[in-house]
Amino acid sequence: MSFSRDTKNELAHITPDKNCCMLAEIAGFVRVCGTIKLAGGGRFKVVLATDNNAIARHYKTLIKSYFNVDASLEIGQSQALNKKKLYYITLGPEDLSEQILRETGILMLRGGMNYISDGIYEGLIRTKCCRKAYLRGLFLGAGTMGNPEKGYQFEIVSDTEVLAGDVKRLLNSFVDIHARVS
Repeated sequence: MSFSRDTKNELAHITPDKNCCMLAEIAGFVRVCGTIKLAGGGRFKVVLATDNNAIARHYKTLIKSYFNVDASLEIGQSQALNKKKLYYITLGPEDLSEQILRETGILMLRGGMNYISDGIYEGLIRTKCCRKAYLRGLFLGAGTMGNPEKGYQFEIVSDTEVLAGDVKRLLNSFVDIHARVS
């Protein structure tokens, strides 16, 4: 196994002690691994995808703990050439998908209209413990890490420049970290 995968497996066994940190971690993961689909009638379905079984079980458990929702977990295959296993956590309208999107700072309201934000909601990362939890969610969803013995490298892949800038600011809020966007 790779160093990054080993690290993710270890992190997937950490459960935040505080509810605020639990929500921050869920939000980070949903931000980078979630797909929002329309379910009709102005309702939403959220699908979270990962190729790591431990991570899928971790977020299914966190969502159950925080939101009291028993999301479905299904196994499928990626559409890529390698056809590797993917684990899908699905949250339909009956699973409080809209509430989850709102509390994670993804579905916002402006001028009476819903919109999808593409950055990090500052209300989730006010404390150091919540910033760490949010970063854990981002890393488990879209991060890689090189073995420090071979040369340190830590990356989080972002779909938007706004999110990349927010992740950079979040990382730089810690002493001795100097992140950049490339």
